[in-house]
Amino acid sequence: MGQSVSYSQPAGAYTSTISQADADDLGLAKFNTDGQAYADNNAAVKCVFKNTAKSGLFTRNNCAAGGTPESVLYTVAAGIYSSDNSQAEADTQAQNDVNINGYAYANANGRCRFWNTAQSGSFTRSNCAVGGVPETVVYTVPAGRYDSYSSQAAADNLARDEVNANGLVNANANGRCRFWNTAQSGSFTRSNCAVGGIPEAVVYTVPAGRYDSYSSQAAADNLARDEVNANGLANANANGKCTFKSIALNGSFTKNNCPAGGVGSSVPFSQVAGAKTSIISQADADSEGLRLFNTRGEVYANTNGSCTFNSVALSGWFTRNNCASGGVGSIVFFSQVAGAKTSTDSQADADSKGLALFNSNGQAYANDNNNAKCIFANTAKSAVFTRNNCAAGGTPESVTYSVPAGRYSSDVSQEAADIKAQNDITANGQAYANDNNNAKCIFWNSAQSRLIARNNCAAGGTPESVWYTVSAGTYNSNTSQGTADDRALDEINRYGQNYANSAGKCTFYSLEINDIYYKNNCPPGMRGSTVYYHIPYGTYKSFISEADATNKAVMDSGANGQNYANSEGYCLNPGEEEN
Repeated sequence: MGQSVSYSQPAGAYTSTISQADADDLGLAKFNTDGQAYADNNAAVKCVFKNTAKSGLFTRNNCAAGGTPESVLYTVAAGIYSSDNSQAEADTQAQNDVNINGYAYANANGRCRFWNTAQSGSFTRSNCAVGGVPETVVYTVPAGRYDSYSSQAAADNLARDEVNANGLVNANANGRCRFWNTAQSGSFTRSNCAVGGIPEAVVYTVPAGRYDSYSSQAAADNLARDEVNANGLANANANGKCTFKSIALNGSFTKNNCPAGGVGSSVPFSQVAGAKTSIISQADADSEGLRLFNTRGEVYANTNGSCTFNSVALSGWFTRNNCASGGVGSIVFFSQVAGAKTSTDSQADADSKGLALFNSNGQAYANDNNNAKCIFANTAKSAVFTRNNCAAGGTPESVTYSVPAGRYSSDVSQEAADIKAQNDITANGQAYANDNNNAKCIFWNSAQSRLIARNNCAAGGTPESVWYTVSAGTYNSNTSQGTADDRALDEINRYGQNYANSAGKCTFYSLEINDIYYKNNCPPGMRGSTVYYHIPYGTYKSFISEADATNKAVMDSGANGQNYANSEGYCLNPGEEEN
């Protein structure tokens, strides 16, 4: 198709004598002829090719999970694209449009079809007869029954709507009603008791819920009743009791609850038949009846019988209590036989009477001089004794010899007991004092002395000797004089040297000094002679050191040497030699 070009024709290109319309028609014919020629011959005007119609079938590819995509036709109409080169180029542009935009168009305009997934619901039958337990039935809509172009949820909701609409109806039509038996019971009397046994009636029960039926409640209950009838008597014979009654009994019982010492009386007692029963045997019932008879009979006798009490036998010690002042009564044993007194009131009353008699007779027995004596114990006695067998120089100790109260006794008098104690002192006092375990001989040291020279003077020192003395009486011994003196000597040995080194002096003597001096008081023009100032060894002494003693000599020389030279020297004339 050629490209359009603009062409113009001025007014008045044609005229007409007929009419304006005729002039215009002639002008239009000319305009069309000349315009087409102008367009065909104009180099700037092109031939334009328009595309033919192009289409493609595209399936939607963006459906949500579960959606089935729809396919749609995407068409590019003829003439949408153009080319001034060729028809093929124009058609290629249209095909490119199809390829590029086809899926987007399908995703925008194609539909997604969703089919329901399987949907189920459990429904319990609601129309069972009374007592029936309804069955629960599942109603299911299979997958793919319902579809929706909106969403998976919408398709599933359609299926769920069916489940909800039909589920209960389906359960009531197809679910079963299960009936469980109610409790069923029957009473059965045991039929196999031994002779004399009274049979027990036993209820046999089938509990509710043991049997079931899908037909009716009555059918389930009948199954339970069948069990009751089938097993009831056998259960009674196995579990029911046969009761046997004890026979009547008569006898006598002796009261046995008297307090200690009481003798009970005998009392008659009877027990009726059937006082005890047994579910074991007649013999067991009679045995239990006899046990009850013995228990109740004794209780009856203990309640209604009487007691007789004898005083108990008594024994004990009694002290004589009629001695003269200072005497202590001796103790004697006295016994009283059982039954010396009796009582029908109580053992305590019988024993009280027996005890009174025992105390009265026992004391009288003890106060009889033929049975018990009055014992007089000595009072405490003592005397001081001085040891009299010490060796020469020993000072004897004194000790008290004592006889404690109560060491001696007499059944005659207090005086006789005290004389025994005094005799002990007289006989044994001095020997007790002379025993070294009781009194000692004390020896004191005599004065001990030793002259000890100091032994720690520095070199050149002459040590002083000092006396170390231990005064008499400083040490003692209860063994001998020699031991006491040895202790004093031990002190000298231990401390004497230290004392000498502390109290004794070290004497140091000055060394010999022989200093040279020159007479310095000669008349002018003369010179003094040489004079030696001599200080012999030992002229000075010191208790400090030899250096200190020698320093004293040096100071002497310094103080007196020049004077000595001036006094003892002589003056020399010039050129004159000393003698």
